[in-house]
Amino acid sequence: MWPHKNSATPYSSLWSTVKYTFPKAWSAGPRFCVAMAASALMAALLAPVAVVILAVLISNIETMIAGPADSAIMLTPWILLAGGAAILGAVCSAVSNFNKLRLGDELSLRVQKEVLEHATSLDLKTLEDRNTQDILERARQEPGKNILNLAEGLLKVLSSSIQAFGLVAILFWIEPFWSSILLLLGIPLIIFRLYLSSVQHELKRNRTTSRRWTKYYARQMAERESVPSTKILRLAKLLLDRYEIKMREIVQSNRRFYCLQTLVTLACAFASIGVLMMAMVVVGRQAATGTITIAQFTAFWMAAWRFRGALSNLATSFSNVWKAQLSIANTREFLNIESTIENRGTLRPFPLRGEIELVNLSFHYTDCKRPTIRNVSLKIRAGETVAIVGPNGAGKTTLAKLLTRLYVATEGKILIDGISIDELELKSLHDRIAFVMQRPTRFEATALENIAFGDWPKLLDSPQEVHRIAKMARVDSMIREMPQGYDTLLGRKFGHYDLSGGQWQKLAIARALACDPAIVLLDEPAANLDVHSEHALYQGIHELIHDRTTILISHRFSTVRMADRIFVLNEGQLIEEGTHEELVASRGTYSAMCKTHEATVRIKSPYFASRPVHNTEASLD
Repeated sequence: MWPHKNSATPYSSLWSTVKYTFPKAWSAGPRFCVAMAASALMAALLAPVAVVILAVLISNIETMIAGPADSAIMLTPWILLAGGAAILGAVCSAVSNFNKLRLGDELSLRVQKEVLEHATSLDLKTLEDRNTQDILERARQEPGKNILNLAEGLLKVLSSSIQAFGLVAILFWIEPFWSSILLLLGIPLIIFRLYLSSVQHELKRNRTTSRRWTKYYARQMAERESVPSTKILRLAKLLLDRYEIKMREIVQSNRRFYCLQTLVTLACAFASIGVLMMAMVVVGRQAATGTITIAQFTAFWMAAWRFRGALSNLATSFSNVWKAQLSIANTREFLNIESTIENRGTLRPFPLRGEIELVNLSFHYTDCKRPTIRNVSLKIRAGETVAIVGPNGAGKTTLAKLLTRLYVATEGKILIDGISIDELELKSLHDRIAFVMQRPTRFEATALENIAFGDWPKLLDSPQEVHRIAKMARVDSMIREMPQGYDTLLGRKFGHYDLSGGQWQKLAIARALACDPAIVLLDEPAANLDVHSEHALYQGIHELIHDRTTILISHRFSTVRMADRIFVLNEGQLIEEGTHEELVASRGTYSAMCKTHEATVRIKSPYFASRPVHNTEASLD
């Protein structure tokens, strides 16, 4: 029923967590922290004071009953004092709650931002790891609230302790023996609460993957990108069933935990109430025999019930502190993850000529037995346009990601202008490389912003420059036909105007070229375009990539034939290189691809079979 043995939560000592937590809370709002602490301590002192005031009032009433009528005036100051204490308690509660809410907002903003900043600093390989995704999922579960809960819990531990010791002093003054037993009952109560907190935390930790699955199934059934396939394939029932299975696992583990929690809570309640009743019997007999006064009996009664509540609050506060400590450990676990890419490069060569050389380059993914790239060596001259072709899974896109240092080579090295990319400052490298991926990101932003993001520090406030880039990339007319032109908010999540796949691809190319790159990587740039759009695109690309080193990853002959040289990859190895004519004449793998392509075209359409090869869009695979 309970957590697996190998699921231990990585956490530091409580003191280490406190040292981590309080500076963050203080930096988020020092005045909020001071106000919370002051109001909590004041509220703690008011509990025993209220009991003393009540005892004095009852004592005065007894005196009034036995004395003259004009002694009633003695009640007024104490009643006013009781009322003042009640008002002060209400003010303390309101002040504490207001400042807690304000501090919670500030902490939530700061810590969530810190988590996201760290996520953006990690390399792609680390972020793609499923274990990292589980850790990130746990770290993002209200990290600011967890810090607030720890700070607030420690304050409540302090205030509940002050309240409990103030009340227990009154109890010991009246009945020491039973008061000692009541005090000792607090120890197992606190231990049980801490145990339940640990169990609950481990249960939540162990089902992180299940929670991620439920979110995935929900997205498949509700998000616009996935709904069409879900409906056409009639997958809704299957996905709902799988969603329910994962949720049932969570509900079942919760049910068992709730049963244990209820049993422990009831056992502690029965024990404390039983001891309290025994104490009241003893103190009641003492009051009946005159050993203690009615005022003392009343004070004991009130103090005992309040002490039981204070003890329960103390145990709950300890439990909340421990839960917060374990939850904060999740956040710290993620923040302690280090990127596998060491960004120690400091060189900022400018201008970059764009000469690229791969020397015995190899790379393999952590969970793959075979390397994706195997001992590849090649050289691309500055300003040269080359194409990389090969069957699916040959390692073409991986090679592009290695060139941009999204991944780090397992062996070998990559040189740009004769300098190892490990020595180049990563920001400077990315500023001079444009990478258009097969599935470009669709930013929920205006058309202007979608282009300006390519060099946002310079372009967001320079609309005229964005217009110039759009004209060069041949997307200006497309944008001006949109409802609000460059101010049209694109996407369906927040906007009301969506683009076709090809239109998004065109915007991505314009965005990539906005930074005036020295090296351009185009991974299937025409994948979502028809023949005419592709032709227009490459007319524009020819102009845009002039004097830039360009690497084209494509399956289309119309793309491949425009390259100065072609590199053929198969199973991660470079097996051929040369111009289109040279490779066709060599009758190797590339030549075989061409023949397969021509045969496919003839089968598909006699009309296209009679047309020049460069007007087709068949696959090289």
